[in-house]
Amino acid sequence: MIREFHKPGGMKACVKLDLRKAYDTVNRDFLCHLMGAMGFSETWVDRVRACITSPTFSVLIQGIPYGFFGSSRGLRQGDPLSPYLFTLVMEYFTCLMDIAVHRERIVPIYSRVSPVVSHLIYADDLLVLMRPSMRGMRELAVVMEEFGQLSGLRLNRDKSIVYFNSSCTLKEERALELGVEKGDLPVKYLGVPLSVNYAKDRECQSLVDFAQRRVEGWQAAGLSFGGRIELVRSVISAIALFWLQSIMVPLATIRKIEGICAKFIWHGGIHAISWEQLCRPRNEGGVGLRSLVSVREAAGIKLAWRFLQGGSLWSAWMSSRYLRGRNFWVCDIDNNFSVSFKHILRNRHVLRKAIRRKMREGGETDLWLDPWIAGQSLLEILGPQTDGVEYRGLTCRHIIRGGVWRPEEYRFTAQLGGEIRQVQITPDVLSDVWVWPPPATRRVLGSSDLAAATILSVPTSTRSRSTTLYGGRALPERCNCLHINWCWVGCLLGTDCFGSGSLSLTQSVFCVRQRMNPLGTCSFSAKWRGASGQSRAGDTWEGLEGSVTSEKSLSGLEMAGARSRAGPDVLD
Repeated sequence: MIREFHKPGGMKACVKLDLRKAYDTVNRDFLCHLMGAMGFSETWVDRVRACITSPTFSVLIQGIPYGFFGSSRGLRQGDPLSPYLFTLVMEYFTCLMDIAVHRERIVPIYSRVSPVVSHLIYADDLLVLMRPSMRGMRELAVVMEEFGQLSGLRLNRDKSIVYFNSSCTLKEERALELGVEKGDLPVKYLGVPLSVNYAKDRECQSLVDFAQRRVEGWQAAGLSFGGRIELVRSVISAIALFWLQSIMVPLATIRKIEGICAKFIWHGGIHAISWEQLCRPRNEGGVGLRSLVSVREAAGIKLAWRFLQGGSLWSAWMSSRYLRGRNFWVCDIDNNFSVSFKHILRNRHVLRKAIRRKMREGGETDLWLDPWIAGQSLLEILGPQTDGVEYRGLTCRHIIRGGVWRPEEYRFTAQLGGEIRQVQITPDVLSDVWVWPPPATRRVLGSSDLAAATILSVPTSTRSRSTTLYGGRALPERCNCLHINWCWVGCLLGTDCFGSGSLSLTQSVFCVRQRMNPLGTCSFSAKWRGASGQSRAGDTWEGLEGSVTSEKSLSGLEMAGARSRAGPDVLD
């Protein structure tokens, strides 16, 4: 909706309202009266009244508490019941706004095809979207005054701001009519900037600055390597995740944050391992950090899933504004679409591979365009039809009779009919829905290395470096042998050491703890020895190394000293 501000035609205003000491000023009598008007039983209202009036306070004078006295207003912050009660109070503000809109005293920003959205509320953060006529601004001031007198939640005019689009005139006069300051776009709501176009790097600079301040506040010198990893994971990543799930953060901003994290992890020294390797899972030689670039893509898939689920004001507004009756799965990306909706459409191909359609009667599933057959649509399976087949208006209900599939009525092939019958019809669901199928049960195969291939993945770079160690045989794509993968060719700080320098295997980056792993008893190494015609080489590193070097020279496995020497210092 903020994106509409840069388009010509009509005056638009976005009013960000701040409530003064929201939780501490709620009128309790008003809350109880409001709950009664909403239909809550008198017994329940009395219980709520007893809960919110029970707190007592004392005053410390020279370190000594004096007296206990009750309070007459407000809700306790931290009480699990308080957010719900505060939401009931804010519902009265919604009623006042709806009355003003119905009487046309306040005109919201809307189009003929989209739902009417006059305001948005999240806790005590209010955002009003309206046409900024003088009458409308005065009426909004009246609504806030009436709401404040009854509920106790007064408008904080010092922190409230109104934003106008470029077509609006007399901006100062209109802001003065409401009694708040005039601001410049982008609007910042719930901590993130709402831009009229792509979020620019400078608009997200506050996120970079915040991450930098948090890092500077930590004493990196007194923390171990693991401690710095955990701080980066728990604090900076969590902050960035909120932004990445809210707006399209520029890649330049993400790279800056990742650079700050990497510099903090290595304490300003040489980065022995790249950020991409640190973001690998632990079983692949990383430390399990989350790549913000990958999280950015995952957030787009999550948005696509939420849009597909429907049932929210956001999905209804986006669908009516951009799809306008077109099918979500085949809709082309238009230049007039918003940034977030373009991101949603670009992630459709990933989403359709992971979800399945659960049918009830098939009336809400497009027969030709929806991917309801194992992630594919009929149009994709059969190709465009030119023999007079009508696509529009046909649903899966046309080939369901009495809760049973009847694909033969459309003369589908026997193979396609079998695939259609595999789609489950579930009468217990209320409507046709998209679902995430449960993960497939892993089967234990006869061969040990094939069974291992179903458990853990091994990166391609690791498998390519392992060919020399395994007599020309590369590791499979998946392997459950943590000893071989991690200690030999996937060490935390030695992933890129093979084939890059000057250290021999006995002087490698493996720490004492890794050298103590019982490699001789590992089933994978035993299978490797059997395939290469070798007998048991012993459980020590020296014995296993000798069995390898006897088959093939390790001259090509010399490792770089500067990069690999950082491994033992950190790991040990």
